[in-house]
Amino acid sequence: MSHAISWIFFDIGNVLFNDDLAMARTWEIVFDEIRRTHPTVTFADLMAEREYLIQEEGDGGSYRAVARKYLGDERFVLARQQVVQDLDRHYLKYHRLYAGVHDLLKELSSQYHLATAANQVRSCRDVLEQCGIADYFALHWLSDEVGLAKPDPKFLTALLEKTGCDPAEAVMVGDRIDYDIEPANRLGLHTVHVKHKRELELDPNLTEPARLYLSSLSRVSVSDVTPALPDQYPDAVVHSLQDIPAAVAALAHS
Repeated sequence: MSHAISWIFFDIGNVLFNDDLAMARTWEIVFDEIRRTHPTVTFADLMAEREYLIQEEGDGGSYRAVARKYLGDERFVLARQQVVQDLDRHYLKYHRLYAGVHDLLKELSSQYHLATAANQVRSCRDVLEQCGIADYFALHWLSDEVGLAKPDPKFLTALLEKTGCDPAEAVMVGDRIDYDIEPANRLGLHTVHVKHKRELELDPNLTEPARLYLSSLSRVSVSDVTPALPDQYPDAVVHSLQDIPAAVAALAHS
């Protein structure tokens, strides 16, 4: 039995906003904590570990593994709290809206119900308002507000319940195999994997750790993790926002 697509769920980081600087800041905070007790560890060392974990183990959450290795669980939690507080206070400093987002959301919202579906700090909602895109969404589903986070399947299950949408009538659009594609596939949603073209940030005001992170990112990106299991394969892959409407339309007729 075929189902018409009625809802599109959007991840935010590296889908609607470039969050490369947010991840650079995350690694920088983790590094500051690590070198308090491991002064010989360099930021380049951490980037080498990051690249290994992503390339060899498909670990999209590599900073967590690296941070726990050096800090242990308790200090990692404290470092993570610092990250959340900093990103919450300075969201637009570390997140940049991709060109074409307004046109994309305007087009899709005229045909489908849209919802955000993202692991995001609370200030994200205010930033969506400031950027003039909040009203394109019929619902906002942000981890810090709902108390659930990807890849926990309850995150999407609760969202489906909230919308009253059958999984086969929804599309998850995200940049990560582990947090977006795999959980959605397992629940029966359609999936679109967004793989934006990477551009190295040339801002001369960047900190040295930020430059090193962006250099590492140009070599190894989480969005380039190769699916290894049946549930990890997306229904469609796009390399620009402009390709999303056609991908969704194709899924609707498949």
